[in-house]
Amino acid sequence: MRFLTPSPQQIPLALPVDPTLQEDLMLKKARELYRRSRFLSVRYPSFNRLMDDPIAGRCMRMSATHLLHLGDRTQGR
Repeated sequence: MRFLTPSPQQIPLALPVDPTLQEDLMLKKARELYRRSRFLSVRYPSFNRLMDDPIAGRCMRMSATHLLHLGDRTQGR
């Protein structure tokens, strides 16, 4: 008969992040992307107008969040 040993608990990969802090970081990164893009600056006269657009604002949020996650992974190297 084979005995199964209990597996050790997995250590959390990251500390819990405050959602408001995460939102602030995402908006900061999105503003940086807006400032660097000539296309967005010409198309949308202000960052707030860009974020008010349902599709462009959502894409900007996803892009900024993705870049923040990539930055978190590369800091440990």
